[in-house]
Amino acid sequence: MVINIYLSSNSIANKFKSGQAFLQYNIIEAIKQTQHVVTVHILDKKYGRACNTDRKVPLKVNPDITQWIHCCDLVIENITTGKYFILSLADLFCGDQLDNLDRPELENVFMGQYIPEVVDMLGKEYSYKIKPWTYVPSSIIDREKFYNYRRSLSNNVNYNLIKNKLFWLGTNGSRPIIHDIDPNLIKNTYPLQQEDYYQLLVKHRVALAVGGASYSDMCYRDIEYLQLGVPYIKFEYKNTMNPPLIPNYHYISIPVPDDLPIHNSVMSDRLGLPHHAELIKQRFHEVVNDMEFLKYISINARQYYLDNLTLDKQLQRTLQLLDL
Repeated sequence: MVINIYLSSNSIANKFKSGQAFLQYNIIEAIKQTQHVVTVHILDKKYGRACNTDRKVPLKVNPDITQWIHCCDLVIENITTGKYFILSLADLFCGDQLDNLDRPELENVFMGQYIPEVVDMLGKEYSYKIKPWTYVPSSIIDREKFYNYRRSLSNNVNYNLIKNKLFWLGTNGSRPIIHDIDPNLIKNTYPLQQEDYYQLLVKHRVALAVGGASYSDMCYRDIEYLQLGVPYIKFEYKNTMNPPLIPNYHYISIPVPDDLPIHNSVMSDRLGLPHHAELIKQRFHEVVNDMEFLKYISINARQYYLDNLTLDKQLQRTLQLLDL
């Protein structure tokens, strides 16, 4: 087979810094190892359509198709079959992924932020082409040593993980619900270096997950919690992973309230009101001393990571999705 791969120069520049660019780089390297004829096209010219980093390219499968490429996207074009795929870790759907859904050449769009109600709303009669994919941590730092450190703390009968604080360190500007959580409960949100962040995180019994920008429901830190086996509280995911995360099995869930504020036609936990913040506090107190339940969640979270989110597993599944 003859394969063309298109991506933004941003991804190449950050391939050993960001989790997203690192995965993109390794997908390209994995495709090169499949014995197909592979050409990589790094797009540098910016058109600024959606986020001032978008690129566009006429595709070889059909020169009449101009495909916009977001900085979080890979476009995989199979010249032999006349089909192409989009792999996207973007926080939201935009024209980059949706413009050509009606084209028979576009086989599938695989999304890290796959939210069924958004897919149905924006994909319309072609929503069947959009499918859940995977997600990534923030960076490529070695987090396994922090997982091992947490295990050593958990096995030390003379050490108790922090139980009077719900761990959260993150950007709060787009997450007003954080400001409504009891300040006696949540950890101070001061910035830390990555090593210090993980060192502190793994000392806590329970952490908090809140959706990110726009209608994105999955965040980098969620993947990191899973890797480290840290049980975390989250309003039940709207995002569907491949395979899905199971409430109260892989994470500590709170049912989504009917009155959760809406952004871009989707309920958003980050915009939660004071009484929604109170639900987080209540759930924390329900579980923080239930060591059997926390251990159950921790084991299942870690296993999900090992089964689905290590680099090897992500590459294996992605190649299967691409029929390579």
